Order: sequence, then structure tokens, then C-alpha cells
Amino acid sequence: MTESKEKALSLKSDVTTVAVRDHVRQSCILFTTRDFFQDVSKLQAQKDYLEAEEGGDLEQMREIAIKYGSAMAKYTPRTYVPCEATKEDGKEGEKAEEKDLPSLDHFLAKNMSEDNASFEQIMELVEDKDKLRHAWLYEAENEYNERHEQNLTLPSTEKQALECTKAGVETWQYKAKNALMYYPEGKSHTVNYDTLFKTPREVLYKNTRFNVDPFCKALNKSQIQQAAALNAQVTLTSASHLSASDHKPL
Repeated sequence: MTESKEKALSLKSDVTTVAVRDHVRQSCILFTTRDFFQDVSKLQAQKDYLEAEEGGDLEQMREIAIKYGSAMAKYTPRTYVPCEATKEDGKEGEKAEEKDLPSLDHFLAKNMSEDNASFEQIMELVEDKDKLRHAWLYEAENEYNERHEQNLTLPSTEKQALECTKAGVETWQYKAKNALMYYPEGKSHTVNYDTLFKTPREVLYKNTRFNVDPFCKALNKSQIQQAAALNAQVTLTSASHLSASDHKPL
């Protein structure tokens, strides 16, 4: 498990490039807006149009109307364009957009911000300091690995006859961090890292959106009417209690 994890991390570090923080931030905003919040540009245009209308900026209102209303011009009867050409142009535009904008996971796998790169360097320094502080642990593990490799090699018959070795073969594997004091690396109750690093992550965008309007207008209207009636009843009872207390004789 640890070998496959180290291989996956090494492959990831080989292809990852360190990018400027602002570039990574702007790209993540662009990908997130495209994949999850597709109405942001439309809402921003509506906001700009309302602000321009409130401020009386006719030029900006005209620019916004031309920018977002020009798409309707190609469907008017006066300007005839063959359907095949428009479909091909649309497909070419979609392909160009897909080439320019990869998926968010692909971008994060290929690019790394300066903060993440510096954090990985800090973690490497911390790991090196930990190895220096507990050098005796790792030295004993290295000695065991060397001795284990020597035991696996078959010596000559003369050497076997001369040497007086103990019976049996040393099969217990020495670990610097044993399972008694540390969590065993080979055991995973929640996450299977072998399958996690082999299969790429996939985002189902259909699960991030509502297919229909979750808020029923008729139900909301009836609930609002019930709440208004209840509020009016509470206000009426409180007003009647206040009037009764005012007329009470002293």
C-alpha cells in the first residue's frame, strides 16, 4: 500500500508545475463558475444593467443589451444562415472552449500554487528533522534490511559448513514504527488507498444541481398565508389583553 501511495505521489510531483497564486485563484474561480455556477455571468450582467439604469448610464445599458442580446439576431428571419454551418461553428466553439478550459481536477493535478509548494517543502524539512532526531530507529531498520537481503542470498556450501549459525531463518520484519505504538500502515478500515490512487476522481455535475424547482410556489403561498393569519391572531389577542388591562378598575 505504501509503495503504491509513494508511486502515485511521485508521479503527481513529476507532472505538477508551480504557478503564481493569482493565476491559480483566477483559474479556480473560472472553472468553479463554469461547472457549478453557470448563471453567475447572467446575474452579474443583470446587476450591472440595473446599476446602469439606476445611474442613468445609457451607454453601458446599450453595451450590455448588445452583448447579451446579439445572440438573438442570428435567429431572425432577415439574416439567414445555414443550420449546418451554425452547428459546426457551435461545435468548433465548444471544442475550443474545452481545449482552453480543462476540468478543475485536471488543472489542480497539473498545477500547484506557491503556497502549496512552500508547504510541501516545509513538510519535507520536518520529515528530515524527524529522521535526524530519531536516527537510531531508522538505522536499526536499515541494518535489518541489509541483514535480511543477506539471508535471502544462498551462500556457498563451504561457507555454510564453516559458519555456525542459529537454527531457523529470521523472518520477523523489523519496523521503526511498530504496530503496538503506531497505527499499522497496512490496515485501513475506512479508505482503500490502492483503489483510491488507481482510479481517477470523477465529479458528477448533475448531482450538484436541481432538475426542477425545489420550492413549490403554491405550497409556499399557502404557508405564507397561514403564517400571516397566525401572526394576525396573536396580534389581536395581545391587543385585546392590553385593552382589558387598561379598563380594569384600580
